[in-house]
Amino acid sequence: LCLWLWLMYAGVEGLPNVRLRSRQEPEVQKTPSITILYLVDDTVDAPEKDIETFISYVNHQAQHYLQSYFHTKTTLNNKTKYIKDDPNLKTLMESNNKKPYVYLEGTIFNLTSYFEKKTHPDIICLVTGNDIYDGNGVRKGYGYSEQKTLCESVVIMLLAYSPNHHTDIGNMLAELIRSSVNPTEVPYVHQEKPDLAEKMKEYLSKCNGKFEEEEPGPPPPPSTTTTTEKPAPPAPPVPPVEPTPTEEPTTPTPEVPKPQPPPPVPPPPPGPEPPVSPPVDNTTTTTTTTTTTTTKAPQPPQPQPPEPEETTTVSTPIPDYC
Repeated sequence: LCLWLWLMYAGVEGLPNVRLRSRQEPEVQKTPSITILYLVDDTVDAPEKDIETFISYVNHQAQHYLQSYFHTKTTLNNKTKYIKDDPNLKTLMESNNKKPYVYLEGTIFNLTSYFEKKTHPDIICLVTGNDIYDGNGVRKGYGYSEQKTLCESVVIMLLAYSPNHHTDIGNMLAELIRSSVNPTEVPYVHQEKPDLAEKMKEYLSKCNGKFEEEEPGPPPPPSTTTTTEKPAPPAPPVPPVEPTPTEEPTTPTPEVPKPQPPPPVPPPPPGPEPPVSPPVDNTTTTTTTTTTTTTKAPQPPQPQPPEPEETTTVSTPIPDYC
């Protein structure tokens, strides 16, 4: 038993020291990033697809060169905007474009005044189709900038649009970004110092540029196809509301008079009397006619029929001519 305990103790002592790397090593720092807006001028005469490809190559090359300059990986978060889609910027740039050149100082001043009062990224990079001439003998330059306020205020840069030289233009963009670092904060940014990486990480952590939220575009045009909307189903019938009974004053019902029988029809007036025949001399023959009168009993409610007229036959005496 003692031997077993000794072996167990010796085994524990012989184990290597175990440590948690997440507690003893420094925390993983976030990769420095710079926001940059590529502002495409109207002087660039190329399809949008080619412009987007050119900007993508230049941005990728610039990131590669910045990593070699700062000794730390640096991300260029970028967006592209066309001046033709913004009437204010289009008017602002008209006075600075004097073909075949672009007025550098005027462009930097106008764009700085325009964006510094808005939500802006760290860098505004104008992509121009005109030649860049700095006045010091450099014609058709790849880029230009003169501000040294990166991560403090907006920095304006100019790049030439030249798809055949995208590698050189990417290198120029990285040089312009390195030159825009405030020399007071990082005095030896152009030198190979051992602590340059840590200094640049600390300096770039102050970059907080943001892209301006895009305004919603105009509503889409109404569709030409007519769609028939299905009628809504009829609503269920609403039950009638029963009225609240109210007490009404009772009125006497008038008595309906009983129908009276029609009055009897008066008898018709008697007919005219027959004419009296002249007297006949000597012999008179008289014929008596019996008058028959038929009277029907009246049947109520029908009216009584008129009484028949008496018929009297008078014989005319025949004269004696003998």
